[in-house]
Amino acid sequence: MNDTDRQILAAEIGGLIRDAREALGLSVATLADRLDVSRQWLTRVEGGETIPNVRRLVEIAAALEVETAKILPDRSPCMT
Repeated sequence: MNDTDRQILAAEIGGLIRDAREALGLSVATLADRLDVSRQWLTRVEGGETIPNVRRLVEIAAALEVETAKILPDRSPCMT
């Protein structure tokens, strides 16, 4: 995966996480507390600056009360 693909993937994942959080009416601070992470880290994830590892993605989905697939893009940009 090249840098451009990684940036696109990070932005897509971050946007899906943000959308799910907002659909629940949660603030960044509330979700960060549920996950025991900093608000800054979660903001970087939602902003597409970093991609959480698989374990953390599963934890985020659980905290958002959604299937993990709901916070992942339908397909990776490198698979186009």
